[in-house]
Amino acid sequence: MSESPQHLKLVEKIRDIIRERDGVAPVLVSAEDHKENTITFSTPEGFRPDVYYCDNNLLILGEAKTSNDLSNWHSDAQFDSYLKYLQAATKDSLRAILYVGIPWADFKWAKNHFRKISPDSVEVVIVNDFGYKEKI
Repeated sequence: MSESPQHLKLVEKIRDIIRERDGVAPVLVSAEDHKENTITFSTPEGFRPDVYYCDNNLLILGEAKTSNDLSNWHSDAQFDSYLKYLQAATKDSLRAILYVGIPWADFKWAKNHFRKISPDSVEVVIVNDFGYKEKI
């Protein structure tokens, strides 16, 4: 399935923001953006995030969603799978972070939604298509 230009832009924003984090080796950040297309990781439920990083006790998953895909059964199942996987990783002493890339118009909805569904042990960062990010 081909991803929309908006989805690819969100994936690039997430990838670039993760690469800029202190302590992250940029070369190890993998993204499904149809340029690098290097992610082989998937959760036990079979979901593969758009962005993946794991090194130095830090595990990051990133998922981009357009407005049409932000809240549906497939996205809900993906996010549930990612959050469960990240929460389990914290029990192995990993710092676990989920980056969610969304259009700016959905930023407030996403912040409220992820505050409700995210376990305390997992950090969630919402990123919009302009590159603004906020930890919730």
